[in-house]
Amino acid sequence: METTNIIQQINLSDIQTSNFINHRKRFSENELMELADSIKRNGVLQAILLRPSADSGYEIIFGERRYKAAFLAGLNAIPAVVREISDEEAMEIAWVENVKRQDITPLEEADFYQKLLATGRYDIASLCTQLGKNEAYIRIRLKLNSLIIEFKELLENEVLNIGTAFELAKYTEVQQENTYNDHYKEENSMQSWRGFPTKEIITRLKNVLTCKLDSYNFDKTDCYRCSSNTNNQSLFPIEGECGSCSNLACLKIKNTRFLVDRAKAITGSNPHLQICRQHYQFNEEAVNQLETEGYTVTPTDYLPQYPIAPVQPLPEDYENTDDYNADLNEYNTEYDEYKGSIDRDGNTHIVEYDEVFSLILHEGEELQEVLVAHIWRTFDGFIWKSKELYEQNYPHHVFIDMINAIMAKKSKGKAKKNISKSAGIKCAHFNYLGMFNMIAGAHVLPLIFNNTCWSWQYISESFLAAGIRGYVGTIWAVNNEVAKNVAETFYDNLFQTTVLDALQKSLSHTKGQKDENIYMYWGVHFTKLNKGVSIDNTRQTIAGLLMKSYSSWTHNFNKTNNKDIKENIRRIMNFISNLLFKDFRKE
Repeated sequence: METTNIIQQINLSDIQTSNFINHRKRFSENELMELADSIKRNGVLQAILLRPSADSGYEIIFGERRYKAAFLAGLNAIPAVVREISDEEAMEIAWVENVKRQDITPLEEADFYQKLLATGRYDIASLCTQLGKNEAYIRIRLKLNSLIIEFKELLENEVLNIGTAFELAKYTEVQQENTYNDHYKEENSMQSWRGFPTKEIITRLKNVLTCKLDSYNFDKTDCYRCSSNTNNQSLFPIEGECGSCSNLACLKIKNTRFLVDRAKAITGSNPHLQICRQHYQFNEEAVNQLETEGYTVTPTDYLPQYPIAPVQPLPEDYENTDDYNADLNEYNTEYDEYKGSIDRDGNTHIVEYDEVFSLILHEGEELQEVLVAHIWRTFDGFIWKSKELYEQNYPHHVFIDMINAIMAKKSKGKAKKNISKSAGIKCAHFNYLGMFNMIAGAHVLPLIFNNTCWSWQYISESFLAAGIRGYVGTIWAVNNEVAKNVAETFYDNLFQTTVLDALQKSLSHTKGQKDENIYMYWGVHFTKLNKGVSIDNTRQTIAGLLMKSYSSWTHNFNKTNNKDIKENIRRIMNFISNLLFKDFRKE
């Protein structure tokens, strides 16, 4: 190999790109134009590397981006070094140059690694040594070559991240095509998986594409002797397992038929029940078939599971008495929970409710008196007090039975508990849990201090159900002077400590009087409030956030080459710009 480093001016018309050597497929149009403008002003500052080609011209080893920008800048020639270099050596040199760049795409890397392995001069270990990468990094990039073209385009356009693309590449071409058509083809489809975190995608892929028959509830009698069952395709099937189905079309039909028949049977014997589906993860064929037959299928954010009677352990099934007693105690607890969901007619119901604790503060005592209130959210899946629930025509005694069941399992009246373990909110399910976590730290949700007479119970439940942070009220009629002094001390301390601590300090005015235990607090005891800011400061803050958002969208606009995305970003930028000039010109 001739290794001369003499820089020559080579005519652009004599130079050609090389699909074999240069693994880069895409160049940012904006970046090329910026480089072309720089070349017009300053010229090409670094020579490109060429080798003689078979047709008497030159082939680019590295510097294709500078070559394209020079052409856009209107140059006739470009500084270059010409060497006699073999294909293998050229690829290595090109990598050393291009690996320094930050904008190389994962698919460009994948293609380059594959070409290096195809030369026969490298294996994974030698690539790691030569290129300074670890084995996992290179194997992940290589696996991206298994993606179908549609997923490659989504990865190039940053709709997919590398982690998700790697997981998709593990599946066959047919499985990828089905996944793309069902969950990625339509951006705004109800079934779309776009934007989901990789961990969620892994779970969904396993649920959709892993066809273990044990995961399905339809009658599998025919499956046991079917040739598509993997247990019948192996000399050594796994004992105790049903196997997996390799006939996805048949599996889908059987599962859809089972879901439709099951839904019709359940609603036939329980007319008050409604058929529901989740918003994003459901069997579309089953839903369409049910709706075609006249059934109503209601989308819902949360699908609770109906209680199932626990199975009582039997002594003869245990060798160890301690194990049996432990399982029996667990069974008794579960059975009490299950029995509490049955009304006097023997029907099972689900009640979702939030449990809110209230404190009656006594200074100097570690244990404080606690009251419990239950805010009902749903009954058998229907929103509490909604028109849909009313239309079910439940007998009144059903609700009485459920109230009694809940109260039998929870604290009755006053109980003494440690403040740190009891004061707070237990939520019906995760959505409300997230809401109350936000309430504890938010500065926009109100704290209610109702310093009027008899304000502690019914109105407080309405405020709490609406999503406030906390509520201070009185148990009976409060003396005007006491109310004034308590309020002044409470607000003097409110912004220096927690709400509960501020209230406790203010109750020094009630000590030794008939109003000593009049105030109660419902809600999140550890929440704190910040002092408000002026209107001018608030406007400046909003204007600053809008300008920061505009800058961020500008960066995203310049980064993407997708026309549809650019158009959507342009609309957002126009909206922010109009808002700034219309309402925040002074700021």
